[in-house]
Amino acid sequence: MKELPLPARWMLVAIYLLGMAAVFLIMTRVPVPAGGGTVPELCLFIVLAAAAGHRKVTLLRIGDSNLDKNHGSMSLGFAMIFATMLRFGPQGALLAGFASTVASCLHPRQPWYQFLFNIAVNLIDTAIASLVFLTLNGNTLDLRDWHAFPAVSAACLSFFFVNTIIVATIIGICTGRSPIPIWRESFLWTAPSYFLGAGISTVASVVIGNKLLATLLCAVPIALLTHASFRSYLKHAADLID
Repeated sequence: MKELPLPARWMLVAIYLLGMAAVFLIMTRVPVPAGGGTVPELCLFIVLAAAAGHRKVTLLRIGDSNLDKNHGSMSLGFAMIFATMLRFGPQGALLAGFASTVASCLHPRQPWYQFLFNIAVNLIDTAIASLVFLTLNGNTLDLRDWHAFPAVSAACLSFFFVNTIIVATIIGICTGRSPIPIWRESFLWTAPSYFLGAGISTVASVVIGNKLLATLLCAVPIALLTHASFRSYLKHAADLID
């Protein structure tokens, strides 16, 4: 951590504190929404979120410092985190997000400060997205009301913008570049993966409802297909650059 610029170290501390505040808020101040799934179901979603988080695609390299070059990757855990949010609410989503992020950081192993940063960022964006969803959806997990579409859309956008803007900012601080072009070049194009993950999770939840196995049978192939598609795209992009 000592090799990072002082502003970057201050930002890391701020993100750690915000992550802890997000956990405290969601777990102690936000009521658990009615109509959620059972504990065994939640455990299964958490395991699948961890498995999805372990599947990563490497983004185009941005810089040479430890923090920014290791942030040049993206896991596929978002779809399962979002599905967990729709099924179990903010509390379940935080647990799934934590499991997904930990799994994504295990290989390759990261410095401790980056490991904590990734976890804190996920806790922050998951908490914000969950609160946005609940607020716009009338504090319910029901997806059949007209409030559901704007609630899902706003939650997805919140997750995307909070996550990518924080990461682009820390990369900009570490490299001495403006975060705006970094965000445009390296993160804007990942937006469709967020929209796809949120869309599939929502459609599965509405159409299939409480049929857990059928929901997972729909979500898992989509996640794997997205992973394969991004890997293929990035390989072609790297070939063009070379």
